[in-house]
Formats: sequence, structure tokens, C-alpha cells
Amino acid sequence: MKFSDVDFDNNKIKIERAAYKLRGQAQAVKPPKDYDVRTVSITQECTALIAMVQEEKKQLAAELGTAWHEEDWILTQWDGTMMHKQTPSARFRKFLKKHGLKVQKFHALRHTSATLLLYSGVNIRQVQSRLGHGNITTTQRYLHAIKDADEEAVNALQNLLITQHKADAEAKRKAE
Repeated sequence: MKFSDVDFDNNKIKIERAAYKLRGQAQAVKPPKDYDVRTVSITQECTALIAMVQEEKKQLAAELGTAWHEEDWILTQWDGTMMHKQTPSARFRKFLKKHGLKVQKFHALRHTSATLLLYSGVNIRQVQSRLGHGNITTTQRYLHAIKDADEEAVNALQNLLITQHKADAEAKRKAE
């Protein structure tokens, strides 16, 4: 993504390209999957963080002078060129390991977001649009987590009721 993709006033970001790399070739960009260029809302905090990164890049560009390649990328290498597409994933893995968290792929954040949105009652069509899925059946795959959570909830309720029933029976037995 580029800084020019961000609407800082309205907390929105335009998704219009994806990085890719073919063996033996330089990294390049293409339209997103299914050519689904879309604009999604982001939080004010996210917008503020992007603005901070933009200021840091401006300072770095001033320090590096002609060594800086101004290409407007949000995530860059030291010289302003587009960051390798695997770098965010590698850094995410390191972060998780460092903090003793279960190692997940960076892409798992996208799945988590979709599942949490659906679990919170957001309309599946809105989630589909946000993720850029061309087909609703792709988005429906995330519904399994809600089903699993519902089954976990009923099992927890059952265990609670059984525990309470046993405690009541024990109290009744002692009272007799």
C-alpha cells in the first residue's frame, strides 16, 4: 500500500494492488485478486499510525538524500523501495516467538478479523466486501468458527449446570 491510498480525513484505505514475485524476476505489483479494487474503513488509531510512519519516512528521506527512492510505499526497505512481500510475515513470526505466542502466518490476522466481525454480528455481505471475496461461499468458510464457539458455549453451560447440580446434591445429602 502507498500513502496515497490512505484517506486520512475519512479513515479509509484503498486496496488496489498486491505485491508478487516470480522466481528469477524482480518483485512487482498487480491488481488484487479478482481485480476487486475496494476501499475499506480503518480506525482513527490506524490512520494516526500511518501518519506517523509517513513523517518518519519524510525524515529518513531527508537524511538519505539521493540514496532515498521515493515511491510512496508505506512499508519500505531502508532506502524507500518496496519492502519484500515476505518481510511482514517474517517479522510477525519473530514477534510471536519473542513474546511466547503461538506462531501463526501473518495472513491469519485476516482470518481472525473476518471471524471476529462475523461473531460480532456484522453482516456477512459487509465482511465479504471488506475482504474482497468475489464469492460469498469464500466468506462463509469463516462461519465454522462461530459454530465452534456456539458448541463450546453450550458445553461450558452444560458443565456449569452439572457442577452446580452435584454441589446441590452434596449439600442436600449433608443436610439430611
